[in-house]
Amino acid sequence: MQTRSTLFRTKLFFNLECRIKFILLLFLIVASCSSVSGNDDFAIAERAFFFEDYGMARELFQKYAKDGNLVAQIRLGVMYYRGLGVKKDHAEALKWLMLAAQQGRAEAQYLVGEILFEPQTSNVKASRSEAFVWYNKAADQGFDLAIRRMAICYDLGEGIPKDYVKAFNWYLRGAELGDFACQYCVGVMYEEGNGTEKNLIEAYKWFHIVTFGVAPSMQKGWTLLKRDILKSSMKPEEIAEARRLADAWLNKK
Repeated sequence: MQTRSTLFRTKLFFNLECRIKFILLLFLIVASCSSVSGNDDFAIAERAFFFEDYGMARELFQKYAKDGNLVAQIRLGVMYYRGLGVKKDHAEALKWLMLAAQQGRAEAQYLVGEILFEPQTSNVKASRSEAFVWYNKAADQGFDLAIRRMAICYDLGEGIPKDYVKAFNWYLRGAELGDFACQYCVGVMYEEGNGTEKNLIEAYKWFHIVTFGVAPSMQKGWTLLKRDILKSSMKPEEIAEARRLADAWLNKK
């Protein structure tokens, strides 16, 4: 049975994800440009997409996607996933994203997982066990959103048996990459001794890192409160060591 802290940890994670998901998806689209050629028509499609002329973008991307262009397949998949200039259709999104995912594109693998985890159109059946497989493929390539999802899957037992040790390890991996939600979760798990040995120095360290990172102000404020409550259970030398470790981590970034 989950503790109240564990339940809050999960709620925090999903709330943060919902608020930033669309921005992150747009980032995925930009990030996938690395393989784009200098083709003039493709450049026109890119400009049309970013200036929200989705009709032209879809027409051009569809042509390239059919010819096997991975970036066009991802663009087209995202358009159907989000309903950008087309009716939202997760079956159509899955068709295009799966083509890129099967060829190893981590962002496409992650999005395939998102669709299968919780489809938003009735023509796709949810399969959290299959979603987990695709999250795992993307996470193995170091894709940060997939790493976060892997942690949640193990934390909640979504698509895979619950395993707090594995959840902790995935949260820690995400934390080391700079994911503030994962950093907070690592701090809570160290504080509770959940999935790892209890370690208040490490808990304080990760809470301290969150307060100096890129987390939104509301999450920073809550984490600061958690850190200061934890401080009352620690010796001055333990607090000093936790701050030293946190500063060392922050300075290496």
